[in-house]
Amino acid sequence: MNNIKRIKINAIKGCVRREILRYLKEPMQTIVNAIFSNLLFFLILYLINTKNTNLLIPGIIIFLSFDVIASNLRMTLFVGRLEKTIFYQIASCVSRITLYIIYVISSVIRALIITSCMLIIFKLFFHNITINNLILYLAWTIFIDIVFANIGIVLALFSKNWNSIAAVQDYIVSPVMYLSGCFFSINQVPDLVKRFVQINPIFHFFNVSNYLFSGQAEYDLRISFLVCISIAILSTMVCYVIFKKGYGLLK
Repeated sequence: MNNIKRIKINAIKGCVRREILRYLKEPMQTIVNAIFSNLLFFLILYLINTKNTNLLIPGIIIFLSFDVIASNLRMTLFVGRLEKTIFYQIASCVSRITLYIIYVISSVIRALIITSCMLIIFKLFFHNITINNLILYLAWTIFIDIVFANIGIVLALFSKNWNSIAAVQDYIVSPVMYLSGCFFSINQVPDLVKRFVQINPIFHFFNVSNYLFSGQAEYDLRISFLVCISIAILSTMVCYVIFKKGYGLLK
């Protein structure tokens, strides 16, 4: 019995090392490039509208988190299925739910490293920026990262080949992110666009994040909280079923 427990613990350690060391060994490609590209993106948006700094910073963090986590997990599971490495992990003595937790936590850690670096850089260059509630903001960021990880896992099932990877990015991920209200105030757009943005689930994550960051909300926080929690519960249940039954992972 002790040998079995020891084997399981070693297998879990192996999975954790594989997922975390995978990006820590290549920080220039997995961490620094994300910071550089998103800082450049922020700079362009900032030069266009220098008055919306407090709106842009939480927006770029949301965009960055989604890109790092959802894209990372989508590619991790897709390549794992392509190379059949996911099969060996799922078929190991580590439970599938444990594997799911490892995938989520490792991606969240990477996103938090990048997010923390971004916040430090913003604070250095914008001395007048103050986060309304740092503890709640960081806790909410972790919550967002977990939900985005779930979304990345679900999107991975739609990626049957490299063409579908591009299709998911072009027709699902990019429109949802760019039309989420993360980079513009919904009070400055026509009513038709405002209604369209308000039904975008990412907008509600941003709305709460913006409130915790700057103390300002652009929509009813109660509705945004309800939408975010509902998505979190639903996505977690879906991922639980996916890993429990192996749906789409072993094909």
